[in-house]
Amino acid sequence: MKANESIGHGLVSVGKRQLHQFARQLLFSFLLCIPLWLLSPLERLDVFWSDLLLARQAVSMPDKIVVVSVTPEDVIAHGMERLSRKYLADTITLLAESKVDRVLLDLNLARMSTAEEEAAVLAALKRFGPKRIGFAYQTNSALRPGENLLSEASVLNMTLNPDYDGRIRSVEASVRQKGANPCEWLASGQMSYSSSAIDLRYDPRTLRRVSLAELHEGKIPKEQLEKTRVIIAHSRELSRTRATLPLYGLTDRGTVLAMGTASSIADYSTISQQRLKLLAIFSTVLTLVGVYVGYKTTNIGKVFVGLFRLITLAMVVCWCGTYFGGIPTRPASNVMTCVAVIGVSLAHRLKVFELFKGLLSGVLSPEEVWLWRSYSDRNSPAILFDAMGYIKKANPAAMAEFQLDPKTLQQNVSELAKKCMPSLGERCERLILENDGKKIWDLEWPSKHVPVALFMDVTNQQEQLEGLQFQLTTDPLTGALNRKGFESTIQKIDAQQTRDYTVFFMDMNGFKAVNDRYGHGAGDTLLKVTAQRFKDAMSPNDFVARFGGDEFAILIPRRLSHEEAIAVREIIETTLIDKIDVGAALVQVGVAAGFAIPLDEHESRESILDRADHDMYDRKMYLKSNGLAVRSRPEVGLELAAMDR
Repeated sequence: MKANESIGHGLVSVGKRQLHQFARQLLFSFLLCIPLWLLSPLERLDVFWSDLLLARQAVSMPDKIVVVSVTPEDVIAHGMERLSRKYLADTITLLAESKVDRVLLDLNLARMSTAEEEAAVLAALKRFGPKRIGFAYQTNSALRPGENLLSEASVLNMTLNPDYDGRIRSVEASVRQKGANPCEWLASGQMSYSSSAIDLRYDPRTLRRVSLAELHEGKIPKEQLEKTRVIIAHSRELSRTRATLPLYGLTDRGTVLAMGTASSIADYSTISQQRLKLLAIFSTVLTLVGVYVGYKTTNIGKVFVGLFRLITLAMVVCWCGTYFGGIPTRPASNVMTCVAVIGVSLAHRLKVFELFKGLLSGVLSPEEVWLWRSYSDRNSPAILFDAMGYIKKANPAAMAEFQLDPKTLQQNVSELAKKCMPSLGERCERLILENDGKKIWDLEWPSKHVPVALFMDVTNQQEQLEGLQFQLTTDPLTGALNRKGFESTIQKIDAQQTRDYTVFFMDMNGFKAVNDRYGHGAGDTLLKVTAQRFKDAMSPNDFVARFGGDEFAILIPRRLSHEEAIAVREIIETTLIDKIDVGAALVQVGVAAGFAIPLDEHESRESILDRADHDMYDRKMYLKSNGLAVRSRPEVGLELAAMDR
């Protein structure tokens, strides 16, 4: 039960540690992504990608949008220095008679030469009314049209603001100047003060375009002008402002306004915003996947495979978003984000941040920082010592296991350090601690020069090993050593000091009679009591063994003199004087003991054991021949006693 609880706590601890590491890695990744998203260093590449894919689709402009260009020829023919306002009024009247839906005048109407011209323009404007005709004016009071003209038209913002590259991709509006978006107004008649994106899929070369002269000549029949949106603007040669479209280059303002109007009719801005939100979600998910790839991938080859898959996914999704969704996408930025996130993840796993942090702290040497970063996140304790016994670093597992105080970690030489490094240049490989309970640790020192100790809890393994060792070397009936355990003990003594021991072999007299008469249960009880009496008679440092049947042995871990050995033999042979209760009866048995003292350090163990065995048999024959097979107290007698209850 405790083992299962320990495993459960260990799994929870590992899970929390992994979650903490992933959260830190995720935080670092997003901290890196924020400046990348804000600065967009690859924006120009993304814009070129989007412009190219959008323009390649070459969607035809709607037939209901017409651009009437004011050409140099029109000005020369009607006004010389500027377009005749009377001719402009005739043009507006012509459009009104053709039942045009709305007209946008991208002309400056601030100057009127005569009252007659102004009256003609005013009359033409009234043919449409403010909701169907619109124009722009400059905020300068000197260029402001008359209030009578302003009251008959919608005032729109005709400012075209190019992007960073000088190309126009959207049409603006101005609340401050009370200028509504001209494209939104032309498309729906609504006064909108929000900017609108231009759908670059439209091919400006398919736009219906005529000059003023061609319009009056009837190049476009009146019935085809019905319900159309007309933009009257200067041609590129007469325009004072620069208008440049992506890929198509220089153009006139009327073309830009026409493309913006077509985009507004299709509600392109709303649709593109919705699809861009989906792409933003995709970019976020792609970033998270990049973090996961960097966090979980086990080798550099798989990292490159995962990165290639992410790049391929980003390119395919962005291509589909631009080609089929008709919106600008950011493939280069997404690829850069994936590379950066995986790089940060790998740097975090390689402890690069901890490396710099350790170097900047000044506490650790570069070698110590480099080595410590590899072991600081172990689930088992890891400690970095210095040569004087101070603890420089301890991972969370070590802090919790050894109850280390982080405030005094580097101030006092700890007892733990003394046990791990008992003396200069010495490093402990096995540590046994008995604070709350006995724990056995194996210590690994991965570096010869940097004293980093890795602790592995081998308490359970050691207990299991000792249990197996006990079973292999112990007689299960009596708890004494078996033959294997006896020989193993002799080998250990020999490993320390050759042949420094004395061996006694014993054989019981009367055991077979008890076993035959009262059964094996009584015989087992007799053996248990006999082994215990041998243990009680000997020193705690002596070893009692049972070889099998009624044969026993005793190993004294020092070389006795002959007289001392005889005295010990006497003690052994008198241990069974008192009768033994085997359950069915009180019995009395005897024992014959023989011994062998090593002649010198060169005598083999086999020879010593053979001599002890021969001496035991000689002793047994001697006791039988002299009627002393069973030793007893004088009042008991010398015969074998097996008294029934």
